[in-house]
Formats: sequence, structure tokens, C-alpha cells
Amino acid sequence: PPQDGEFVGLSVSPDGKLIAYHSQSQTDGVLKQSLLRISAEGGQTVQLADIDCHSPHFSPDGRYLSCVSSDWKTISVVSATDGTVVKNFKPTEGSVLNTGVFWTPDGKSLAYIAYQQNAGNIYAQPVDGNATRKLTDFTSGEIYNLAFSHDGSQLYLARGYAVRNTVLIK
Repeated sequence: PPQDGEFVGLSVSPDGKLIAYHSQSQTDGVLKQSLLRISAEGGQTVQLADIDCHSPHFSPDGRYLSCVSSDWKTISVVSATDGTVVKNFKPTEGSVLNTGVFWTPDGKSLAYIAYQQNAGNIYAQPVDGNATRKLTDFTSGEIYNLAFSHDGSQLYLARGYAVRNTVLIK
């Protein structure tokens, strides 16, 4: 990997053997972005693809990675073997993809945070291309992160309310 690069958004494969991550570096004003993979035991880094693939997350079967573009306008499903982009999706309006998109435990959908009508909720995009569906129905508050239990029976949320105070000092 480039020595001056930025390495962000790593994910460990379900079997614990691989780590995938996004890297970006700038050389002579040119930004290079890569999706990389390395053995959890160390060794040689494998470049999967020269693509804009932030916050990768392994699918439950380890065959795919989900990731988002740096402008947060595209969700991608990428082969964890060779980096081929399998599918692209446009997220729901108001989506906040800085934590990435998470695979549901059954591997059939990608879940992410979106804000509409001043409330954060979780949306699921089926990877078969069917319509996005809303998983939660909060009417206020923010969601900062999410995780599914391994058996898929529960969805955990880091959730709260922003507190902003303004003070004028003269």
C-alpha cells in the first residue's frame, strides 16, 4: 500500500481470515482510490480494484462487499474475490452513508441510515433490486450507527438527539 495513503473503513470477513479496506492516496495532485484485501495473519496486500469504495462491509457468506461512493450517491456490491462491481444502487433521499451500508444477516438486503421529516430511520435495499423498504419508523431523533444480531432477530441502534446551544457573548 502507498505510504502516504489514507486507510479507512475496514471489514473482517465472517470466517475471520480476511480484512478488506478502502485506501486513497494523492500523488502529483492525482487522487488514487483502491479497494484492498489482506490476510488477517498479515502478508501481501491484494488490490481488488481501483474504485471509489468507502466503508466496505463483508456479506454474511464472505463472497461480496458492500461499499459507498465518496459522494454518498451510490451503493455498490462488489465481489470480495476480484473486485468486480456486481450491482449499483441509488440510496433513499436523505441517506447518510458515512458508516457504510450493512448486510442484513440473511445476506438479502443492505441496510443504511436515512433522514426524512427530521427523523433518522433504517432502510433496507434488497440486493435483488426490489424496492427499498423502511425497517424502523421513528418520528424524531438521530441514528448514529447500527448492527444486527448474528441470528438476525434484533437490530441494535446508537440513537439520540443533537443538543445545540447558541450563546452570544458581547
